[in-house]
Amino acid sequence: MTSQRALKLNLTVGALTLAIPFLFPEVTSAHAFGATYTLPLPSWIFLYGGAATVALSFLLVSFFVGEKGGPAKLRQIDIRLVQWLTGRIAVLIGKGAGLMLWVGLVLAGYLGSQDTTTNIAPTLFWVVFLLGFTYLTAIFGDLWSVVSPFRTMADLLEKLVGGEWWGKVPYPRILSYIPAVIFYYLLIYNELLSGGQAAIPANLAGLVLLYSLITMAGVVVFGREAWWKYGESLSVFFRLVSKISPIGREGERIYLRIPGTSLLQESADSMWLVLFIIFMLASTAFDGFRGTTIWFQWDLSAYDYYSSLGQTGYQLFHALALAAAPLVFLAAYLLSIWGMKRVTGSKDSVRDLAKKFAFSLIPIAVVYNIAHYYSLLLTQGQSFIILISDPLGKGWNLLGTAGFTPNVGIMRADFIWYSQVFFIVAGHVGAVIISHVIALRTEKSVRKAAIGQLPLLILMVLYTLTGLWILSQPYSFKG
Repeated sequence: MTSQRALKLNLTVGALTLAIPFLFPEVTSAHAFGATYTLPLPSWIFLYGGAATVALSFLLVSFFVGEKGGPAKLRQIDIRLVQWLTGRIAVLIGKGAGLMLWVGLVLAGYLGSQDTTTNIAPTLFWVVFLLGFTYLTAIFGDLWSVVSPFRTMADLLEKLVGGEWWGKVPYPRILSYIPAVIFYYLLIYNELLSGGQAAIPANLAGLVLLYSLITMAGVVVFGREAWWKYGESLSVFFRLVSKISPIGREGERIYLRIPGTSLLQESADSMWLVLFIIFMLASTAFDGFRGTTIWFQWDLSAYDYYSSLGQTGYQLFHALALAAAPLVFLAAYLLSIWGMKRVTGSKDSVRDLAKKFAFSLIPIAVVYNIAHYYSLLLTQGQSFIILISDPLGKGWNLLGTAGFTPNVGIMRADFIWYSQVFFIVAGHVGAVIISHVIALRTEKSVRKAAIGQLPLLILMVLYTLTGLWILSQPYSFKG
């Protein structure tokens, strides 16, 4: 008992020492937030205060989490009133809705106006689906496994032509999650760096159709389960996001659980899945950093190097920068894992430890996304109310909502800022808790588990500072 108290005292002193420079830094000038909002306090208060909160949360976890990292079976509460949601009729409705929206997006892209503001396809895909559905997944679990139009199309195709000849080619182990990583990169590239080309309705419809054909080809060649797990990037993405959901599902059983507990039930089975998780985090940070004046200055200074290639050089430079972003974050993560191994003397390799702790980064990736984009969903997403009455941009008013006037000031700028700070800090605190529980289950010694967490804790603090710093930089406010 005495040794444990001494350990906790040492951890207290260590955590407070780590927090001192965050609580008492040199005073710096305030930074502008976007084009119309100035932070109410100097930005260093938010940055260092948030980082200190994450650092001190480690101290609280070390005191209150038991030696075995919590009970072997975490409490689950059945939600009996909504069991019908997993019933056959409800599932069929979900599958039908997913397929209808997919068909509607493609038809709108090809048949409707090519104005991105009057055609429903760009808003439906880039805002309502890619943002709104992600947040629904974080709350309600893996809805994509039910409503995915690709799964529905596979079911229909199997009934029409038979599926006994599907999946005759064993999925190559060497491929792992490489297809999912590549497709996710292409998704982010088209979202951020296509110069608006991927928002043109016909182009978007073409990309959706092309990805659908590739997905169905993967299903036919390698089988459904293999391709859903390794190749279909949306399935991988939503499956990872759903792990923080407070709602779990086993067959027809739906239950409440402590948010994030699913992250403790398994670990990454491949370094390519680790890279996918890192990319989820890095892509959002890259988008935020790309909007700062610092990036603008870098971009301007690099212009002389790629300008000779014209637009191709511009696209190549930014494509390489996007590809480099997850590699930078991955290097920092592996460095912290290496530090953990050196401190604890673990017999596990850096690779194995990296896979064990990778899921602790998922809360950070999700809150980065929420902090950066939820205001965009609430502002630009309002245009969906108008577009649903005139999906093709033909001047229709099918549901009587074409005259709706979006409220662009639905949220105050100060509320957006404080909520962003809350999301960033809360996500990192959650990551600290998850990683500490994983450490307690990995190491036999409580002392080794606690000390070994210090390199990862430093990484979490640096991630917090990075996220808040990017948000506090002067850049064009995106809504």
